[in-house]
Amino acid sequence: MSRRTAAPRAPFRDGVSSDVRHDLRHELATLRTLFAVAQDEPDLDPTELRSLLATATGEVSYALDLLDAVPGAPVPAHRPTAPASRTDVAGVLSDAAAVVPRGVVVAVEATAPLCVSMARTALVRVVRNLLGNAVAAMNGTGTVLLRAERIGVDGPVRLEIHDDGPGPGRSGFSRSGGQGLTVVRTLVLSAGGSLVLGRSPSGGTCASVTLPAPRQEFRP
Repeated sequence: MSRRTAAPRAPFRDGVSSDVRHDLRHELATLRTLFAVAQDEPDLDPTELRSLLATATGEVSYALDLLDAVPGAPVPAHRPTAPASRTDVAGVLSDAAAVVPRGVVVAVEATAPLCVSMARTALVRVVRNLLGNAVAAMNGTGTVLLRAERIGVDGPVRLEIHDDGPGPGRSGFSRSGGQGLTVVRTLVLSAGGSLVLGRSPSGGTCASVTLPAPRQEFRP
């Protein structure tokens, strides 16, 4: 009697970094927790249930955006073509500033509306990761400046996150990379933008992200 041997599992996806896999695993774990709450709490009122489902929808949207951002990743045929993304940067920065840990002072310099061509879920993750890196670099105590401005009259938007931490070490900016920097770079590049790490005038690190504006935003 022959013994069946399970076929080896295929790799997750060629070219997908460990940081991307880490983020996707995190999203799935979050969804599992949200669904468990919905299942185990039968007394949830409609408002709480809608909030829970909205959070779950956001997590799924981010995971799909991340998968689509992987170079060479095919777009499933059953997924409809999404409309052009249009996200207000000022709103995302204000939301991020409201949930930083105690001990960190956050200043926001951005004028609304200041829109970029990137899905909101993706921009939220970019800001969340970079802000988390800044807080970690300062050991949870210090000042962070979130600044956004348009370059030129109808040009792209530049988003900067400054911290007053120790800044880069002798080995360059690798210490300032932090968890999820590869994910940030993947999302930014896939949106047609750029990411640069440099030294802030405050002496810490400045993460500068440049993103294109929606094409329909400026019409003669």
